[in-house]
Amino acid sequence: MGKSKTSTSLLSSTRDLGLLITGSGDGIKCYPDASLGISDEKGESTSGCAIFLFGDLISWRTKKQTHVSLSSAEAEFVAMSLACRELANVSEMCKRLIKTKMVPIVYEDNKAAIELAQTEELTTLKHLVNLCYHYVRFEARCNSIKIEWINSNQQIGDFFTKALANPKFRFFRNKLMGIVDFRSMVVKKAKCRRLNNHSKSKAINRKINAYVKASLNKKIKLGKECVA
Repeated sequence: MGKSKTSTSLLSSTRDLGLLITGSGDGIKCYPDASLGISDEKGESTSGCAIFLFGDLISWRTKKQTHVSLSSAEAEFVAMSLACRELANVSEMCKRLIKTKMVPIVYEDNKAAIELAQTEELTTLKHLVNLCYHYVRFEARCNSIKIEWINSNQQIGDFFTKALANPKFRFFRNKLMGIVDFRSMVVKKAKCRRLNNHSKSKAINRKINAYVKASLNKKIKLGKECVA
């Protein structure tokens, strides 16, 4: 009964949330992440990834790794390989539907895992007997993907691998759903006014007005299409 009430309360408090599709970004971007299975009984790590197309979330997943990783770099390496399989499908879809070949960018926050994925020495992580985990190396070698480092505070894939504190949870949720946090913008604007930083305050105000205007234009456009 208690779990039912919690679920109902969660659904009620998030009934106004949903994915916002704007198409305002560029290319294909992927954010894979993993949490080392230290607290797991079987020692299995958790992988997660989020894939964006033109700035909009189109694919996401989280699952336990069947391989027991011995380090964070190894867990992240496996997570990247699993994410690359999803990217292959998305890239092929773009190639067939919109006749455009794009090189996905994989954002990884573990520098050791990036080095493992880009090295040609197969002796590294040789205990990974299952060759499917080396798929990310193959994709990087063929230039089918581009791997870039990203700060852990901006790693959206972290949302799918572990429990997060409320501020970080909301930050990643808004990034995934394309939600602009007007409350934080208003707080920043008030802070700038207190510090007499009028130029920054005006910049934030322009950003808020631009987003509201874009949202209204989109609603009007959608309304006309429905009428037609």
